Amino acid sequence: MGGMSWQHSSSAAGPASAQRQQQQQSAATAPSAPSGGAGGAGKAWPAASMQTLRDLGATDAQAKALLDAAGGNVEVAASLLFQQ
Repeated sequence: MGGMSWQHSSSAAGPASAQRQQQQQSAATAPSAPSGGAGGAGKAWPAASMQTLRDLGATDAQAKALLDAAGGNVEVAASLLFQQ
């Protein structure tokens, strides 16, 4: 019965909770993407995002790779830049 209660409460958490968990998992795996080349090769990121990373010292190639790895999230990309 305890297991059923858990399943019910999981459903009650709603899709927003599941979406948040999925985004967190996606963000957690993002740093490994550059070595795998995970499909972001043709993606054009906003010029403002690229410029922000260039202002932080990244080259154009680094900025694109960081945004690819971070799924376009500039804050995560900047964090990855500073971890290098």
